[in-house]
Amino acid sequence: MTENALVPWRFCNPYANQKYDPVRSFIFNGHEIVIQQNQDQKIDITQNTGNIVWDGAYILSRFIQKHVKVKGKRCVELGAGTGLVGLVTWSLGGKVVLTEIPDLIELTQKNVELNTRALVGDLSEEDVDVKVLSWGDEAQINDLSPPYEVILGSEILYLKDFHKDLLKTLCRLSDSKTEIYMVYKERGLGEEKFFMLAKRFSFDIEQNSKTSRIECSR
Repeated sequence: MTENALVPWRFCNPYANQKYDPVRSFIFNGHEIVIQQNQDQKIDITQNTGNIVWDGAYILSRFIQKHVKVKGKRCVELGAGTGLVGLVTWSLGGKVVLTEIPDLIELTQKNVELNTRALVGDLSEEDVDVKVLSWGDEAQINDLSPPYEVILGSEILYLKDFHKDLLKTLCRLSDSKTEIYMVYKERGLGEEKFFMLAKRFSFDIEQNSKTSRIECSR
């Protein structure tokens, strides 16, 4: 059985676009991850982006499954949105905290509760949690009890005005042993400025254009 046969979703099928379906289903590590999406509000690049699963979340989830050892490690997802990346990391044995801003965290929490109920018995409910995090907020960062061994983020670089706060948050959540993995899509919105700024924050950047992947270390 090929890997694609395990995933009930195709990127290149012009006849089946599930991007805006109310509910989407993904198979990772033998577990079905069910994601509810919220289409009650207008979704564009400036608002409500956390209400649907973007391609980058799926790509990062697959990358983690194939290449990142998360079992037993403390992991945190920034800008979790629907929660796919964090839930996949949990299904692979990670001890995960999914974070999101107050306006979007309700959907994150809903999807975590939905999947923990379904997978209880196979996975430990104690190993996944949801917490509010506005980048740069010291009190909220402290509440996360850093540092983390793995930090994850998909499609979170498109608003350049938040790059500095994002990097401050990455610094506070990490130490010299932390692995940071990000996926982004080039939209011409100043994403490249993140990398220049990251070097000033003493991060080492490794980019892979084929997978739109960023690995950071300090």
